[in-house]
Amino acid sequence: MAAVIGLSKEAVSNILRQPSLATLDFANDNSPDQCVIAGKAEDIQSAKALFKREGALYVPLNVSAAFHSRYMAPIQDEFRAFIRDFDFGTPTVPVISNVTALPHDATTIKDQLVQQISSPVQWTDSINFLLNQAARDFTEIGPGHVLTGLLEKIRANFKAAPLPIEDPTNSIDSHSTPQIDTASAQQIEPVSTPDFREAYDVGSNLIGGSLRDGVASADLVIAAGKSGFFCSYGAQQLGNEKVLSDIARIKAELGTKRFGVGFVPDWKAPEADIHLIEDLLKAGVETLELSGLIAPSLALVRFRLTGARLVGNGHAIAPNNVIAKVTRPSTAISFMAPPPPDKVKEALTRGLITEQEAEAAPYLPLAQDICAHGDAAGQSNTANVLDLLPVLQSARDRLRAAGELNAPVRIGASGGFGHPKSIAAGFMMGADFVMITAPLQCTYEAGTSSRVKQMLQVCDVDDCDYAPAGQFFEQGGQSQVLRKGVFFPARARKLYSLWQYHDAISKIDPKTRTQLEKNYFANDLEQVWHDLERRIWKEQSSIEIERAQSDEKIKMGLVFQQYFRQSVQYALQGQSNQTVNFQVQSSSAMGAFNHWIGHSPWEQRHAADLLSQLNEDAMRVMRQGLTASIQ
Repeated sequence: MAAVIGLSKEAVSNILRQPSLATLDFANDNSPDQCVIAGKAEDIQSAKALFKREGALYVPLNVSAAFHSRYMAPIQDEFRAFIRDFDFGTPTVPVISNVTALPHDATTIKDQLVQQISSPVQWTDSINFLLNQAARDFTEIGPGHVLTGLLEKIRANFKAAPLPIEDPTNSIDSHSTPQIDTASAQQIEPVSTPDFREAYDVGSNLIGGSLRDGVASADLVIAAGKSGFFCSYGAQQLGNEKVLSDIARIKAELGTKRFGVGFVPDWKAPEADIHLIEDLLKAGVETLELSGLIAPSLALVRFRLTGARLVGNGHAIAPNNVIAKVTRPSTAISFMAPPPPDKVKEALTRGLITEQEAEAAPYLPLAQDICAHGDAAGQSNTANVLDLLPVLQSARDRLRAAGELNAPVRIGASGGFGHPKSIAAGFMMGADFVMITAPLQCTYEAGTSSRVKQMLQVCDVDDCDYAPAGQFFEQGGQSQVLRKGVFFPARARKLYSLWQYHDAISKIDPKTRTQLEKNYFANDLEQVWHDLERRIWKEQSSIEIERAQSDEKIKMGLVFQQYFRQSVQYALQGQSNQTVNFQVQSSSAMGAFNHWIGHSPWEQRHAADLLSQLNEDAMRVMRQGLTASIQ
């Protein structure tokens, strides 16, 4: 199946009449400018070029069959036999048939339930029928806002007119339902958030998060993207040359499909961040997955506003978007707001943005996608995402009610999602998207060593621990890492403790220092400093050298942070003689995933299959839960 966006139902139907498309059927009439077609997978793919030539956005969907088409006909006979012995009475609450776009009648319910298996879904006509009956209050049940978004498009094009109701009893008014309070309903204007899938041109609201140091590799992003899943590349801590090379390859493979790039600001070097953003913009990056920032930065404002413009009536559009992973409500609110005026003014003064882009700033949220980031692999503050998510949703809704949101903002969730049931829980709580990270690093495409993948494939829910985060060592930041089979968490805490209680390396007792040099660094600490000094000079970070030369504690902190860098490289390279020093970001989600998938070998775990199966099973859990609640 494929969504065709930008063409009317009539236009799509006319195109399908072409002989070369005779194997495809019209399957869904979703809105005045969005339809779905169905057929064999290879035929769906072949039709893409033709629809794109007609100016349509063409999105193949990640589904298991060609629903609502001729290809479902064989199932109808089986279902007809199954339903034969059921008796249906007159509905006490009207139910609209997706075959006729009219209320079901007791005499035809069985036939229409059979017909709908292979008949197009008449969603547009169904909504038009309800609008023509003066219905104004619509509630969407389930994850995301897909139907609400379609509803608003239909409402915008609706013109009251008599609909072809052949039977006068086929009217909502003929049923004993509560009367709609039209006076109060008119006071509440439904506000819909554009659906994540439509905004990112993907087939699922389940997405892959970035894993630093290229663990979320170009291969992983490409594999996920080709299967209709949005995924972010793990650019954090990689050199610019490697990052830009991988981005070029991703874009070459995915074409116009969107993907994200992980970005952790360097609070010590804001100018370096601006230069990196410049490179990413030149490379055609349109989405940043942001973490580790508690206040808007100039680099972020530069990225968000580049290409932004006003479109009239107090609205603006921007080609670049930010997915901001946050752990605090105050941070989330700052990202829901427009870019700070002082930052916009500075960016304009420095020539980082144009006048046109600056004029659009007050009408755009700094990040249109906010991700409630809970207890996750890597940098973590142990927040419970199931508590944080509704708090951020409420904050968003309050701002919207007060008229302080100039554009829709989506709220998603990440951290602790490794099992279909936990993913379903996130969606059931109203998350617009759910991001998974830990399970992806134990896939064939992940950019880490086979030794690490072997360790992760047997990880359980209690095999992880918290350790100081190297990037935020001096600030006391925490990172969640694998504990089973390694000494890294304990050794990282030991280094942080030494840094807290000593003012210089020279103050550490000889026995402890010898232990550090032998077991931690495999080098003399002074030599570690000299090597580090050369690297920093090479990177033209003279300010950091000057700070360390004038303060022995700063120097000690920089030396100790080298252990964190080495431990990551040991793991990425799979150095067997340094296994105990491996730093592997992980969380209980990895263990939950292993229990679900059955501890299968990592060689058999492919990112696209993993995302697809998690998505499918999460949807099954939600359907089962909804059925159970109704019963």
